[in-house]
Amino acid sequence: MALIRFAEGQQRSGSIGGSTYSRNRGGQYIRTRSIPTNPQTPRQLAVRNGLAQLSDRWQNILTQFQRDNWTVYASNTPVVNALGDQITLSGLNMYVRGNAPRLQAGVALVDDGPTLFGLPDPPTGLALGLTAPAALAGVIDPAEAWSAEDGAFLLLYTGRPQNPTINYFTGPYRFADSVAGDSTTPPTIIAVSTQYSYQADQVAWAYAQVSRADARLSPRQTFRLTVA
Repeated sequence: MALIRFAEGQQRSGSIGGSTYSRNRGGQYIRTRSIPTNPQTPRQLAVRNGLAQLSDRWQNILTQFQRDNWTVYASNTPVVNALGDQITLSGLNMYVRGNAPRLQAGVALVDDGPTLFGLPDPPTGLALGLTAPAALAGVIDPAEAWSAEDGAFLLLYTGRPQNPTINYFTGPYRFADSVAGDSTTPPTIIAVSTQYSYQADQVAWAYAQVSRADARLSPRQTFRLTVA
């Protein structure tokens, strides 16, 4: 399905017929639509199975009261779509948005809808670095609220290696690891392994998101890193 903004903006994203609309650093562009292959890799299957699991959980495990709470949260928490417009998700979509990363990280799912409206802050005080072949390290600002919250997590993702001349990257990203918040001893250091292998002086993109204890998921904080 394509997202289209008419009138003076004339912004488009997605496919219509045989044409695909998108944008890069140079602005909007259109290209002939191609049907991608579907290799059904283990990672693809894991993501699809996870989405199916959450959808089934929504229908068969959550109570109507829990579903209603997610719907209320979604209606009071707009998110930004591919065109930069604010949209309102359904309760199911917001439940999946909040819990899919937690499922991927292997941490506890949250079925009760959040009682605080709005998205949490991204991890703006985070510093990250990459060291060949696969070490992602960083420093966490202990003043960030998630780090001292039990049940909250920092979720880390990295992209495939790029040449140093590349300055634009849209994905794909692979989940690297999570860091748990702790009300007793908040974490301050990150030391995890990535699922990509890097060489010195390559460039790679990474991003981090915060999942609060009530499964509110923050926007991404993106990093362009030179591999040491």
